[in-house]
Amino acid sequence: MEEEGVTPLEFAKTIVRDGDIVILPMNNSSVRGLAPHLTTRIRTIEVPVTAGVATGSPLLGAGFYSHVFGPLPFVVGPVPTQEFIFYLIDRKGVAGQAW
Repeated sequence: MEEEGVTPLEFAKTIVRDGDIVILPMNNSSVRGLAPHLTTRIRTIEVPVTAGVATGSPLLGAGFYSHVFGPLPFVVGPVPTQEFIFYLIDRKGVAGQAW
């Protein structure tokens, strides 16, 4: 996404403004939700995964990088779709204030 000009959000540093769009990948570590009073959920995209193996999926119990996701380093088989939620920022502030 950065190759297309998207800026990564840093929790304590990024200034968000009215009209900014924040995209949260739901299958990631340390994902936090955005405060409903500062944002509007505008879209959800589900992307199919065709690899047939998961290395980080709580749903499948695969946690290659951490036991928090699951007891197995990887799982072979059908992998759930990856979900990305798009939020529109309704107020200006530090990103950490929107969490």
